[in-house]
Amino acid sequence: MPHHPQDSRHPHLPLLRVEGNPDRRKHGFSGAPPPDRGGRPAFSQQMLDKVAELEAAAMPMPATSNFHPHLVFRVPLAGKAPTGSVAERLREAGLTVVSIEPDHAIVVFRGDADLTEFREAMAGYKRGPVRKSDGELAKSTKWDVFGFIEATQMRNWSRADRIGRRLAIEIGDLGERLVLDRLYVLNVEMWHPGLREGARQAVAELTEIVGTQRGTGERVSDFFVGEVLVLSRVFVTGETLLRLLDSTIVAELELPDQPVFDRVVAAQRTARDFPIPPVPAEDGPRVCILDSGIVSNHPLLASNVAAESAVLTAGEVASDAHGHGTHVGGLAVFGDVRACYENGLFSSQIQLFSARVLNDENRFDDAKLILNQMREAIRIFSVAPNNCRIFNLSLGSSEPVITGPNSRQSLWAECLDTLARELKVLLIVS
Repeated sequence: MPHHPQDSRHPHLPLLRVEGNPDRRKHGFSGAPPPDRGGRPAFSQQMLDKVAELEAAAMPMPATSNFHPHLVFRVPLAGKAPTGSVAERLREAGLTVVSIEPDHAIVVFRGDADLTEFREAMAGYKRGPVRKSDGELAKSTKWDVFGFIEATQMRNWSRADRIGRRLAIEIGDLGERLVLDRLYVLNVEMWHPGLREGARQAVAELTEIVGTQRGTGERVSDFFVGEVLVLSRVFVTGETLLRLLDSTIVAELELPDQPVFDRVVAAQRTARDFPIPPVPAEDGPRVCILDSGIVSNHPLLASNVAAESAVLTAGEVASDAHGHGTHVGGLAVFGDVRACYENGLFSSQIQLFSARVLNDENRFDDAKLILNQMREAIRIFSVAPNNCRIFNLSLGSSEPVITGPNSRQSLWAECLDTLARELKVLLIVS
């Protein structure tokens, strides 16, 4: 889910500013005018009525909470609206723009349930153009872009918005199939207010909601605070999940990603008698696989294995218990395995490194965010003495690739893009 205005599909890949002498921008906008809203007074009143409705609908925090209620709501725009200009004015009106959705609606965040600054901006819209210093009446105001807002369609971020696609299959679009006494393991994506301090406060609010009730198993087991992403891994009962579904700090709740591959096919590999492969040169190319580990003494791989490690929340065994990582390692080192078989010689100059990131069930551990686990694995093998820059992840997802006007980048892809940019490595993803 995108939560950054610069790019609705790839918010974590910011564009670099090009220094120069650009033309001075004007406060106005070009293009089609706003729809006819029936005059400034009528539309201003319509907007103010909706604002009062949004404030009243803000869910109050528990009396014992140390935090204030927030406002998160969608601002739909009419067709051909200058989205950037509207977003800029919303910021000036005291709102934080946290997302521009595929349908061009703007999602805004307010740290409290007070929209006084927005009311003042609407008062400026209602007054209309004023006379300039030379006595001439201005043609417009900077607030005129608010005329593109579909006021009647503005609404608070809802429970249906917070339930991720996979979670909805399990608990229903509105949580109607949720089991109150069941313990759920979830990713919680929170709204990023722009500053890390505010993002960490969001994690603190989440921790307060989850709590640590003895015997329930509920906890926040891991979290990540980045420049535009705030993500936590939680263990919560269905009862607490209901509270999170209505929490204003939550952008989306989703089941964790898990790798999918055919174990039967991966296990159907027959040992053959081949000459022992030669040892590659120390200064040769290097590749690291993030998988289920490898069988480092495999007769066809042993000469190429440089180092291995287990990067798990539990367990220190780096070897492959299922065969998938070893199979992937063979492909990474030899490429066309069938050609090697037919030629009767397995030989490669590639040094192989292995980070085991899957547990004994060939799944990611529940207690650790995949993002943090991947970062640790890449960090270990990207520095000396390993110095590996290429990492392979043959860990498919059961999620189909969604295309079309409402397509969004998956959180899994966003995390990997973030790591590639941050750690300056190349990730090969299935």
